[in-house]
Amino acid sequence: MIIRSLAVAASILYIRYCFLRARWQGGAVLPRTAYFARGAFTRDIEALKTAQDIQLNGNILRRLFMLIVEPYQLEQIVCLYYAEPLRNSLAPVISVFSNECERSGVHSIYFGGIDYFEVIVFEKHARERGLKSVAIFHENYTIPLVVRQTENLLSSYPEVPKFTRVYAIGPPALDILKRLFVDVRPHTLSRFRYSMDCREFERDLLLIPFSDIAYFAPTAFSITYAFLVDLAKRASATIFVKHKNRVEQRRFIRSFGRVAGFQHVISPSASELCASSRVVVCFNSLVYFEALARGHLIAIPEFAEAKLGEMYSQHCLLPEISDAGIRYFSSITDLESILCEARSLIRTDRQQWAEPRRALLARSFYCDEIAD
Repeated sequence: MIIRSLAVAASILYIRYCFLRARWQGGAVLPRTAYFARGAFTRDIEALKTAQDIQLNGNILRRLFMLIVEPYQLEQIVCLYYAEPLRNSLAPVISVFSNECERSGVHSIYFGGIDYFEVIVFEKHARERGLKSVAIFHENYTIPLVVRQTENLLSSYPEVPKFTRVYAIGPPALDILKRLFVDVRPHTLSRFRYSMDCREFERDLLLIPFSDIAYFAPTAFSITYAFLVDLAKRASATIFVKHKNRVEQRRFIRSFGRVAGFQHVISPSASELCASSRVVVCFNSLVYFEALARGHLIAIPEFAEAKLGEMYSQHCLLPEISDAGIRYFSSITDLESILCEARSLIRTDRQQWAEPRRALLARSFYCDEIAD
């Protein structure tokens, strides 16, 4: 009970700090916008936010709220089924947020998704007070399995958020969201810009072991990791493993242990890590598109379990994949060959992938500002 009370107090202090900081930096300039920052949306905020706006870190709120409510109630999608319990438990925090919005002259609230706990906790507040609530949706709708499951979940929400407007970052997402929300528009603040900006390579491989990889194809991922362990020994490869957060990192290390030659990191961003990695090993992750935009070799596992039609990204079924610097592997020999190719690449080799990759990115995302 004491811990819960302290967490409530800490949440309130954090919210007040965010609003106070915005008032101090932006002065009396009105109106203001409040942003709930998380993941890919953080970079959108950098382009949208002005000095007078408020930015709240969703990861900080999550850590605090986990001490107030059951942690599983804060999980993506799951939180939608616990709307009332969450709001009741977090009522003091919501009340302070409401008062700070009124005091600071907030006229709109932006969310980096449609099915996160921030939406469930604060979207209804915005709607009831006449504030504009906006969601920018970053889901990857190029995987048939994800499309089908998401459509089923969205259509069965106990309480559908009633956003003033929803932005989709690509045509596949736009098509689905238009069936569920009234005002859905393209989000052309492009995240993906094809770039040949090669920094000094700091590592040979970057592995993205996000939880959904193990969920979609756990055996394929385990075999992939075993191959990488061998590769680190046989080819003296430097391998970074990028985790979403410390919880995911600890969970991964408990499952697979620590291995010589591997470094586990949660920062910098996947985009920055892609820029300084020779090869990016990924499977059904937005980081695939980050790597596609950065112009580096991409390695994708090719095992029976990972080749089911609904699991592969639609890009993996296209004939021009090999011309875009995307390679498949099903053995340690394949990975050694990919790494050898990556180590011998020069800038002109990578430039020949530019047009195929531009085309691949444009199939899934609005890339009006793709740059050379």
